[in-house]
Amino acid sequence: MWIKKFHKDDTEDLRSPIPTQVVSNEEYLPRPQTTDQKRVEAIIHDMAEKYGKKVGLSRRDFLRTTNGMALAFVAMNQVFGDYFQAHAEELTDIGAISELTKRDQFIFDVQTHHVATGKTEPLGFRGKMSWPFNDELRGKYPEKDDLRFNNYVKEVFLDSEVSIACLSGIASKVLDVINVDEMVESRDTINNMAGSNRMVCHG
Repeated sequence: MWIKKFHKDDTEDLRSPIPTQVVSNEEYLPRPQTTDQKRVEAIIHDMAEKYGKKVGLSRRDFLRTTNGMALAFVAMNQVFGDYFQAHAEELTDIGAISELTKRDQFIFDVQTHHVATGKTEPLGFRGKMSWPFNDELRGKYPEKDDLRFNNYVKEVFLDSEVSIACLSGIASKVLDVINVDEMVESRDTINNMAGSNRMVCHG
């Protein structure tokens, strides 16, 4: 029986903050989980149980916290080597994480979108997808200007800590919401305003 992946994911016991295998947006079948990835998953499972109890949280609730995110990096370091700056004290001490995040960070958002003026097709999609990721948007239906260039600049470059953004097209003949020339115009506008390369784009 076929089942949508997001329905299957909802039934999984481990909700890791970082995927423990190659994931798919359902356009293709991902590769099977490797042995090392299974080891990472097992470590996350066991450590989340251990450290969750220390702070009075279930395993799943602990993995929703900043400490749970740090735990996933610690687990990957144990399997693949010390590639990530994550340490055991961060698993129970939020202050330790705060100290690390005070410094400047380079953030490259590799998939961002806005639509061309006059296009409104993705409004319903944004309405469905926004609140699961940002509870402040629950019950708020998006307006047309929410999808357009001015709000894009506000949300990506003014209201966040993004260093560089990639403006992506949408591979759909049905939702032709912005073409390559329009993306290039947006990219050049941002870079000229900033006086530096703050945006790239691909169609």
